[in-house]
Amino acid sequence: MASNVWRSMLSHVVGAAKRPTVCFRRGLQTVTLIPGDGIGPEISVAVMKIFEAAKVPIQWEERNVTAIQGPGGRWMIPPDCKESMDRTLIGLKGR
Repeated sequence: MASNVWRSMLSHVVGAAKRPTVCFRRGLQTVTLIPGDGIGPEISVAVMKIFEAAKVPIQWEERNVTAIQGPGGRWMIPPDCKESMDRTLIGLKGR
């Protein structure tokens, strides 16, 4: 009985190691990049270089989230940033 459990666990681990991650199976992944303020832009540039060096298949969509005044005087994030996040479902924000 214990050998069956061990065999099952080993098979699961070996099988998982052979499978590529979801991101790489789908090819190029689009990610919304929000550099932010302060040191955020510098950090964002460094992160992009790290991903490039690691050959991660990412296409960056850089967006600004500085609040704008919308209808009725309400403050909101720019619509293009929200649209990008809704479409890509993945975002990376600097500090």
